[in-house]
Amino acid sequence: MYSCCFSSGSLIVKLLQYYKWSFVKFLYEDTPKPWHECQVLLRPIAHTFASNQIRSDNRKITNHDIKDNFKSIFIDFISNNASVSLWCVSPRTFRSAILTANKLGFVNGEYVFIYLDTVLTQENTDEKSLAVRQPWFDPNETVSEVNENARRAFETVLFVRQRLYTGERFRRFAADVVEFARDT
Repeated sequence: MYSCCFSSGSLIVKLLQYYKWSFVKFLYEDTPKPWHECQVLLRPIAHTFASNQIRSDNRKITNHDIKDNFKSIFIDFISNNASVSLWCVSPRTFRSAILTANKLGFVNGEYVFIYLDTVLTQENTDEKSLAVRQPWFDPNETVSEVNENARRAFETVLFVRQRLYTGERFRRFAADVVEFARDT
C-alpha cells in the first residue's frame, strides 16, 4: 500500500514540478473512516513532497466548515498563499465544496483542485457505474441547474483514483483471502 502511495506522491510531484507549483494545501475530513484512508494516503505523499522541496499545509474539515458551506476554507485557507489544493474527503463533501468554490469564483483557472478518490463503496466499485463516471451528479437533487453547475465545476478537477479491480481473477483472489482469514 505504501509503495502505491509513494507512487501517487511522485506522480503529483511531477505534475507540480511541471507547472512550477511549490505549495499545496491538503484538506481532509475529521470523520474517522475517510480520515484513516487519507492518513494512510497523505503521509507518504507529504514525505515525497518534502523530499522534493514542495511545501504543504493541511486543514481538517470540521462540522463548522460544512455548516458555513466551506466558505472559510476557500476565503481563509486556500486563497492564502496557495493555488493548489489536494482534497481527501468523501465524494459528497467534495461535491458540496466544489459547488461553493464555483459560487465564490474559485473555479476560474487560478486555483487547482486535486481530488484523491479513496472512498470505495458498493455503488462505485464497478468502473462503469454512474458514481465513477459522473461524480458531480446527485440523483436526489431536485434542481437540474445545480447538477449542471456541479458538472461545469468538476471539469476543473484533477482526479487521482485508485484502480478498481473488478475482473473475475481479482474476485477469486479476494474470496481466497477472505476464506484464508476465516480459517486462521
